[in-house]
Amino acid sequence: MIPDNTKVQIVRVSDNYDFLQYFGSLNLEIDDTIEVLKHEKFDNSLVVKKEDGTKLTIGAKAIDYIFVELR
Repeated sequence: MIPDNTKVQIVRVSDNYDFLQYFGSLNLEIDDTIEVLKHEKFDNSLVVKKEDGTKLTIGAKAIDYIFVELR
């Protein structure tokens, strides 16, 4: 698990049609750097911040399809 307030770079995503549709709706791309702001205890989703300051919530299931490296 990535700690809160940690910056990571998206390096790869799983090739799953439904996930790719979801990933596209988040306006994220491979090589984007995001900051993990917090883990939601209720549903295990992640609140992240993009480099432009936009905050997003990524669903718990989708997290398993996104591969990152520490920045």
